[in-house]
Amino acid sequence: MSTFERQSVFHNEREVSKYTVIIEPPYPPGWRMNPHRHIQCELSLVKSGSCTIQAGESTFRFQTNDVVFIPGGVLHDFYAEPPQGVEFAVVQFLPFDEELLRHLINNPPLGCFSLFDLSASVFLEFCHKLQREIASLLPFAEVQCRAIIEEMVVFLLRGKTIPSQPPLSPEQRQLIEGALRFMHEHSHDLIHVKDVAQTHGLSPQYFRRLFKQYVGVSPKQYLTTLKIQRSKCLLLHQEHSVTEVAMGLGFGSTQQFSKVFRKITGLSPSLWRKAYLWNEKDELSIRRSSANRV
Repeated sequence: MSTFERQSVFHNEREVSKYTVIIEPPYPPGWRMNPHRHIQCELSLVKSGSCTIQAGESTFRFQTNDVVFIPGGVLHDFYAEPPQGVEFAVVQFLPFDEELLRHLINNPPLGCFSLFDLSASVFLEFCHKLQREIASLLPFAEVQCRAIIEEMVVFLLRGKTIPSQPPLSPEQRQLIEGALRFMHEHSHDLIHVKDVAQTHGLSPQYFRRLFKQYVGVSPKQYLTTLKIQRSKCLLLHQEHSVTEVAMGLGFGSTQQFSKVFRKITGLSPSLWRKAYLWNEKDELSIRRSSANRV
């Protein structure tokens, strides 16, 4: 191994040491952890069993599929309840975005979240993914570790705002995945939600309910977003007029397209094109900036 490679590995080890994943063995019933505190924040998934956690003057009870967020510096202990005890998957990390992490504290001084089986398995996969990243010591491992933690945090915060619903069956998920592929393939056509539903043998009302339950937004909103994202790409090519873009994506008129585009982006298609299309002034500005750095 070259000196550069050894230095890179050492740097990665030092950076990823900010992150810890502990898939703990079960604590037997009656086990008590003494009060302690640490500078790291902690996210713990109760894999099985139940426990009580004392944090400050408050006592909390957690059971299977619950997640607890313990901010850095909070004095806490826990007690493994009978008859099963408790088993945790724990992630520890140094605070990075105080405003984002503050949103996790929904039951001061802790954050408390209850997950369905499917959501708990997704959370556990985050833990395994983070553990693999820590162990691999690949280049930019610390950046990837932080990205995984941020994704875990957003996953929990979004779960708070979405009404709790049972997961779809494998057959239902397969139907919606097929509908998603159909929508991506035909986003440039003049199609409606009822067309997508009928193509997959579903009533529009039932399809809307399954789609929103699986994706989190209505099929109409999803399809509209696909069209607007595609329109942005087309608007970056001057050979396409706004009318051609609108008609090519299946909008009924240029006015309808402009109204939807402005609602989503805050700009008309023409102003968006003017703001984001590369021109000679941009190139001249970059050249001047490069020359000044030299």
